[in-house]
Amino acid sequence: MSKNLKENIRETGNLVEEYMQGNVRIRIFDSAYINRSKEDIDRTLERITQIAKRVANKSVQ
Repeated sequence: MSKNLKENIRETGNLVEEYMQGNVRIRIFDSAYINRSKEDIDRTLERITQIAKRVANKSVQ
């Protein structure tokens, strides 16, 4: 990740998990769940799933 991009990422909440996938560091924070309904969270997870599917399909082509 370029330094400029990293500076624009706001990390809030508690760090729940951190791991590497290839050259990518993935950090999971619990702030995505604070003050959100189950429906809001489900919509976000569905959006993440759709984005991941598009990325996977592009990498296969």
